[in-house]
Order: sequence, then structure tokens, then C-alpha cells
Amino acid sequence: MHQAQGFFYDGQSSKPQQVQISLVERKDLIEFTIIDGETTSWALADLMCENIGSVFEMSHGAHQFQKITTEDADFVEAVKRLRSQNGYDNWYQKMLDAGSAFHVFLALLVLAFSIVTYLYVVPWIAEKLVTIVPDSYDRSLGKGVFKEYVKYHTVDSTKTEAIREFVSQLELNNEFDFKFTVINSDQVNAFALPDGNIVIFSGIIDKLENYEELVALVGHEVAHINNRHSMKMMSRNLAGYLFISLIFSDVNGVMAIITENAHSLHSLSFSRHFEQEADTDGLNMLITNGIDPEGMTDLMKRLESTYGEMIPEFLSSHPVTSQRKEYIEKMISKKSVRIIHRPQLEEIFEKIKGEY
Repeated sequence: MHQAQGFFYDGQSSKPQQVQISLVERKDLIEFTIIDGETTSWALADLMCENIGSVFEMSHGAHQFQKITTEDADFVEAVKRLRSQNGYDNWYQKMLDAGSAFHVFLALLVLAFSIVTYLYVVPWIAEKLVTIVPDSYDRSLGKGVFKEYVKYHTVDSTKTEAIREFVSQLELNNEFDFKFTVINSDQVNAFALPDGNIVIFSGIIDKLENYEELVALVGHEVAHINNRHSMKMMSRNLAGYLFISLIFSDVNGVMAIITENAHSLHSLSFSRHFEQEADTDGLNMLITNGIDPEGMTDLMKRLESTYGEMIPEFLSSHPVTSQRKEYIEKMISKKSVRIIHRPQLEEIFEKIKGEY
């Protein structure tokens, strides 16, 4: 029998009672006597034990927890030894007793799992979930954003009419009804909304030098819509925020994030995977129309060389990396291309540029 001094908490009052504790090894239980002399027995198998600093806690009870605490090292060692010998320690108890090195390792493991889940698993699931969202949601959301956006910008009706005529000459592999609009602005930018609206700023048109580059720009934006990249990117952003909110128990800003993403569809920065997918589909569209696919790399190179170290807005939302340009070149080298001169496209392009 091992004995020690401790404190008993009855689960009703925060005031402890000093008690004499006895460990009865042959019966696998502890006994203690409170002030009025009543002796109580707790089976070791029914206890939840935990070290909190130098204090050893033994909790008991399925609903109303009672506990005894002690700092007697010999008594604590005897209790732990007997519980371990008889297999009373559950997985949680074993984790608590595993030591600081194991706890640090476990924390790092959980952190690594959370990072991997956030970077790879959550985006993948978010993209897959988009497939169950009906196209009608894309149209409703994109239409609302477009209507709000053009309120504060001037539409160049002449260039808009010309570019729609230009696009009508192309095979776009339509999955949506595309509508092109030219905004009169010095911004070098273009963006696609999920409902099929594609906005092109006159600033980027001014930088183009041939119709092949304009077809590349159109093809790239069309591919973003056909592949629902805006919806997938918004879904990824929301899923990532929700995942972090669950970890940190902070869900107050979820609706704000949803609203923010819905109203910033025109400025989403696409992932490398989405950009490569848009490049691939855009190149295929160029080839289908018999247009030199080098128009796409010429477009990227021209924008980069024109601005030097300054990044134009189009490239900030459609990031161009050396790996991406190499990828485009590699795709072109593997394609069998039959280039057809398109004088009608060239004529309309000059009209768009205002040189006709």
C-alpha cells in the first residue's frame, strides 16, 4: 500500500478538501477519506490521469467529474506503474505520458498535414465541387458583376462592334455565348467573367501589332470561361478561407470573403495550372483557325518587353513565368500547323486599331 496527501474536488464546489490517499495494489484501486471520515474507493481502471506541471490529477465520473490531486512523486509513480501493468492507459493517456519530444513531433506532424491539406487537398476538392454547380449560377454571377463594372467605365462602341465582327470570323469551340466589350481605358488588361462576358481594355489593344496576337488574347480568355476557371478559383479561395477558419474557430468573416470574391472576379490571379490549361486550349484554337500559334508567345513577350520591370495589369492577373513560356514553346514545337493567311481578320484588326 502506498499513501500520500492530496486534495479532493467533489465536482460541485471549487473548494478542495484535504484527504489521505491510499493505493491498494492487490485490489487495483485507490481509497481516500474526507473530513467526516467517510472512505471512498475508485477503481484504477475508471480513472483519467494527467500531469499538469508538478500536479498529478486523477479524475473520476462519467458525468459529474470528481478529482483528486497530489504532488507526491512516489505515489504518482506507483499509480502510473500499476495502471500501465494492467493496461488501463488508453491512447489519450499514452499520448499525455509520451513526453515533450513526442508532443513536439506530433505538433509538427499535424502542422505538416494541415499545410499539405490546405495547399493540395482543399483546392482539389473545391475544383471538383464546382462541377455540381449549375451553369446558370455562372451566368447570374457574371452578369451581375459585368453590369456593375460597366457603370463606372466607358464602353468604346466602335471598337466593341469591330472586335465582335473580328471574333465572329473565328471558331471558338463555344461552350458559352461569348460577348466581347471594349472599355476605353489606358489600362493594359483584359478579363473574362463566368457568364461569357469578355472585357478588353483599349490600352492592351494599342500594344498589339498583328491580328495573331489579338486572336491569342481572345483564345486565352475564351479558354478561361470554357474551363470555368473563375468559378474554380473563387471556390478555391473560399474553401481555403473556410479551412483556416475551422482550424482557428473563426467564421465571422466568411460572408465578407464570399462577397469580396464575387465582386473581384475580374481581377482574380489564376494558378499556373489554370494558365497552362488556358494556353493549351488557346493554342488549339489558333491552330484550328489556321493562325500562327506564335501569336501567343509574341503577345506575352511584347507586353513584358514594353513594360520592362513594370508588370502590366494583364500579366499581374495572368502571371507569365519563364517556365510557362517554355511550356508554350514546347507545345508549339509538337503541333503540326497549317497557317492560312486571313486578310479579312487583318482588315478588321486594322479597323480595331483605328488604322483603317
